[in-house]
Amino acid sequence: MPPQTITVTLFVDTNRINIGNMDQSCNFGQDVTKVSNCDFTVEANPGDLIVWQGLPMPTNPPSTDTVKILAIWCQTDRPGRIRSVNVMGPFSRNEDGDRSVSSRVTGRPNQNETYKLFFQVNKNGVPNGIYFIDPKIRINPGNN
Repeated sequence: MPPQTITVTLFVDTNRINIGNMDQSCNFGQDVTKVSNCDFTVEANPGDLIVWQGLPMPTNPPSTDTVKILAIWCQTDRPGRIRSVNVMGPFSRNEDGDRSVSSRVTGRPNQNETYKLFFQVNKNGVPNGIYFIDPKIRINPGNN
């Protein structure tokens, strides 16, 4: 199968978000009563491109609020190593002012990693804090 582009959207309630209510004010479109944000898992194949983007929740009234993905990095520790193999290649950082970050999946099949996704909320054009959330990536078994 040729590499696919997988877009993952982080929805943020820009009116309510604070460091104490991340699970109530953010999600990836999943039913958070069944899958928490920390259990949210993206399934991908080696070579796939994952694009992480941020948007205000659709329930927010139209405004100039924005959610900018700043960076994503692997945080899964393994015994004997400071950091494990990063399935999305090197640390991915938003340097072009866009609202998304993307990186190619470089891990091996059956690998699971937890990431830290950093994002900034701008409320009516004014920075309203930098937050992070911890999604997971599962590399599907290969078709070799």
